[in-house]
Amino acid sequence: MPFCKNCGAENNAGSKFCFKCGSPLETPQAADINNAPQGDINNIPQGEPQADFNNIPQGQPQPDFNGVPQGQPQPDFNGVPQGQMNYGAPNGYAMPQGAPVPPVQPKEKKPVNKKLIIIIAVAVAVAIIAAVAAIIIVKNVKHKKEIERKTIDLKSYIEVEFDGYDTMGTAKVELNYDDFYAATLKAMGKTEKSASDRIKNKASAVYYAISLTVDKSSELSNGDTITIDADYDEDKVEAADVIIKFDSYEVEVEDLDSVKEVDIFDSVELKFSGLDGNASVDVENTSKDSHVKDLWISASPSYNLSVGDEITLSIDEYYQTFYLENYGIKIKETTKEYTVTKDDVDTYITKIEDINDDMVATVKDNAVEEIKSSYSYSSNKLSNIEYAGAYLVYTKEDYKAKTYNELYAVYTATITFNDKDLKPATIYLPVKMGSVINRSDGKQELDTSWFSLKGYSNVEDSWTSFYGYGDQKTMFDELISEVVGEYDGYTYEVSGSLEDYGSSDAKDDKKSEEETTAEAETEAESETEEK
Repeated sequence: MPFCKNCGAENNAGSKFCFKCGSPLETPQAADINNAPQGDINNIPQGEPQADFNNIPQGQPQPDFNGVPQGQPQPDFNGVPQGQMNYGAPNGYAMPQGAPVPPVQPKEKKPVNKKLIIIIAVAVAVAIIAAVAAIIIVKNVKHKKEIERKTIDLKSYIEVEFDGYDTMGTAKVELNYDDFYAATLKAMGKTEKSASDRIKNKASAVYYAISLTVDKSSELSNGDTITIDADYDEDKVEAADVIIKFDSYEVEVEDLDSVKEVDIFDSVELKFSGLDGNASVDVENTSKDSHVKDLWISASPSYNLSVGDEITLSIDEYYQTFYLENYGIKIKETTKEYTVTKDDVDTYITKIEDINDDMVATVKDNAVEEIKSSYSYSSNKLSNIEYAGAYLVYTKEDYKAKTYNELYAVYTATITFNDKDLKPATIYLPVKMGSVINRSDGKQELDTSWFSLKGYSNVEDSWTSFYGYGDQKTMFDELISEVVGEYDGYTYEVSGSLEDYGSSDAKDDKKSEEETTAEAETEAESETEEK
């Protein structure tokens, strides 16, 4: 059978054109029988040309007998020695010598069902894909189960506890050791009984490798939210071949005990002692609450106090926090200002008119007694002893160096001298009474330890002397002018029939003070009328 030199396809004998590519076929040349392999040469027709396979031009496709397409007629090589082709007649028939080989008619090729091939190919592909997918799914399921087994949900083992009182609550966040340790062993595919010491140590190491943090753990109020986060040592977790699953999360604060608000200053009593300008104060806590009554309250300043001074009462912030955290007591205010008034401390009288009637009677009685006592040993005799008025020396309101007052009860009397050559005369007898004090309880008190008759005078052109003064001017200068002139912080007041011999400055100060007082009283009356 001739082979196409163009495509190498085997064609039926006698074909002039290649059935595959359509190229013209060459007529085969006579074969060299002498060079043919040994075989049954008697059955080879004489003159039949033999195919010379050794002389196929180079570069042409070689006939492939093994690759003959399925469905094509196959040459019968049975009984033919290797290297020879048997072109003899069928069994039982003799082929005439020199007769041409009858052409073999090619069988009609059946059309290929391409649709069926595509369907089969698709089905095969789908089956392959399904098989691969099944393998992948199985592997993924196994992997997923393995991941799930190794994964520890950290949040499930975190315990959050709130304690304390509202606004001052605390948060306690910790990892439950027993439960987490058991979960870690399970993730490692072990139990407490089956795990070796090495596995147990790794499981325990995972617990200690985890650190929990919270953004705020104190001064909490109900309704607040805290954020819990975690960090861990990856090396220790990997060594145990487990996976930690965790995302930060928020927790709402709840169940904190309610707070009792207390105004501690409602239970404070101030105990003053001493005189204006030199007073001191003690703070007494009168609360009935078992916890609040022990609270210490300070006062600043607490000594050398004068009327009008501001005192700051305060509670240390430590106690404020301590009482809230431990007793649920919220101190409403930690500081309070207090102004010292005349009702708090003992004060010196600054106006003669403020001396009450009882004190006036006491002053007069003591003054007369002092005068009589002083003259009881004198050869000079007194008569017509009468009250003339009083001097009051006191500290100015803005002068704090020393606070005091001195009251002089002044009497007039007729003196009869022992010297008969001297005529009786009118003299002035000032008795220093000491300080008159307004006690904080409303009572007035006189310092009787200071009683003394002041002044010692000589009769002009005589050796005779006496207690007291012969004129008001001299008495005023010695008792008032010298003291007020020497100390700028002092001023005075005169009452009764006594004359004021003070300097113009002193008078101006007194006048200014009186005018200020009068203006204040007028304004107060106006405000009262408006109301």
